[in-house]
Amino acid sequence: MKKFIMPVVVLLVGTGAALSTQSFTKGEKTTVIGYRLDANNPEQPCVNTGIECSTVESPFICDDGMGNELRELVGTSCPNLLYKP
Repeated sequence: MKKFIMPVVVLLVGTGAALSTQSFTKGEKTTVIGYRLDANNPEQPCVNTGIECSTVESPFICDDGMGNELRELVGTSCPNLLYKP
């Protein structure tokens, strides 16, 4: 009987420990696609660059390599600056 109970206890303790400790929490998505502003196109001012940026503030602004700061798309506008991940 001990040969059966001990492995079951170890398995349950290990499963409980794995479920109680998570490396990250469910919450806001921190990586988004960056958009650049296009002042020459008022109908579609936000242009998708396909570059992944972070919404977590840091001293490093996400850009497209050509000096354009990238922003987060919110509805039809892109008001929020993004940061390098």
